Amino acid sequence: MSLVTIISGNRTEITKYKYGTDGIRVSAEHEVWEDGELKSKTKTEYLNDPLNITGYSQVLKQTETDIVANEETVTTYLIGHQRISQIVVKNGTEQEYYFTFDGHGSTRVLLDFAGAIAQLYSFDAYGNAIGFNPAETLTEFLYSGEQFDSKIGQQYLRQRYYDPTTGRFNRLDPFFGNISDPLSFHKYLYCIADPNNYTDPNGDHYWYLLFFVAAATGAVFLLRPFFQNTGKQIDSQPMPSKDIESCKKALYNIGHERTTAFARDIEDGLILINVFQGLGTEQGMQNDFGGFSGNTIYISNNVLAQENSIALALVAFAEFQHTPQGGKLNEQNAQTEFDPVRQMILKKIEDKQIILNEEQIKFIRSINHVHK
Repeated sequence: MSLVTIISGNRTEITKYKYGTDGIRVSAEHEVWEDGELKSKTKTEYLNDPLNITGYSQVLKQTETDIVANEETVTTYLIGHQRISQIVVKNGTEQEYYFTFDGHGSTRVLLDFAGAIAQLYSFDAYGNAIGFNPAETLTEFLYSGEQFDSKIGQQYLRQRYYDPTTGRFNRLDPFFGNISDPLSFHKYLYCIADPNNYTDPNGDHYWYLLFFVAAATGAVFLLRPFFQNTGKQIDSQPMPSKDIESCKKALYNIGHERTTAFARDIEDGLILINVFQGLGTEQGMQNDFGGFSGNTIYISNNVLAQENSIALALVAFAEFQHTPQGGKLNEQNAQTEFDPVRQMILKKIEDKQIILNEEQIKFIRSINHVHK
C-alpha cells in the first residue's frame, strides 16, 4: 500500500508510504488539506533492524518531522525478545517510557521513567481500542505489541496492513490454504477468526499463543508457531550446534547456488534453525518435517533422528525458500526451485559423490516440499 486518501467533507488526508527492497516500510508522508489549503504536513522515517532476536524486522528509531511547524520528534526503541522501552525527544525535552504487556503481547500499561503509570490501554479481541483514542497515545505500539497507524486506522504488520474494525487484512493472502483448516482458505481473515488464541506479527503467518504464569514476574507469554503446512502448534528449541554444522556442510556439498547461499546466511546469522517435537505418521503427519516463521526455520526431531545430514539440509532448504532471506517464494515457485536441488542430490548419489544407504535415500525421496 503506497497511497491512502481519506476525504471527509472539506477535509482531505493523504498518506504516502515508501518501502525498502525487503518490503519493509521506511517512510510515510502525511498531508492534511482543508478547503484547498495545506494545514499540516509531516514526514516520518523509520530505521529498521531486520536481524534482531524477535525474528521480525523491528523499528529501532523513527524520526517525525512536522514540515509546517518546523518541529522534529525522534523516538528510539530498545528491543529484546519484545519491545522494552522508548525514548522520545521533542523540542529538546526527553521522555522515557517502558512497555508492560498482557498474555497476548498487547501493550496494556505504559510506565514512565519513575515507574509511575503514564497510560493504560484496553482492547477487544480484534484489537479495537476500548476507552482511549489511538491517535492520542504516547506510543504507537499497542495491540499485540505491533505498530498502529492512526492516520489510516490500521495496524502495520510488515507484509500487510490489518483493519481491526473489520478483522480483515488490506490485501490478498498469498498462502493457498490448509485443507485440514477451512478457515485458512479465507484470503483476508485475521488469525482464522480466532484472535484470542492467535497472533500474526508478519501479516502472512499466524501464531498460536501459549499462556503461563510465572510466580515471580506475573503473566508472561510464549509464542508457538502454527504451521500452515501441518495445521499444528509446536514448541521448539535452538538446533544443537553440531547439527547446525552438519546442515551447513551438507548444503555446501550439494553444490547448488541456492543451497550455498543458504549456508552462508546460516553462517552470517541471518537464518535461525530450531527443532520441534514431531508428531509422527501415527497421527497422520506424513509430512511432519518442518516449518518456518519470519527468518526462523523449524525442523522436526524426526528428521534429526534419521542421522542424514543431506536430508536435514534438504528439509531446511525447502522451508528456507519461504523466508524473507530465501525470497518469500510461494508454493509453486518454491517447488520449482526445490526439484532441481533434489535431482542434483540424487545424481550425486548415483555417481557415488554422496554415499548414503538405501533407507537414507528412501527418506530423501519421501520428502515432499509441497504442503498438502
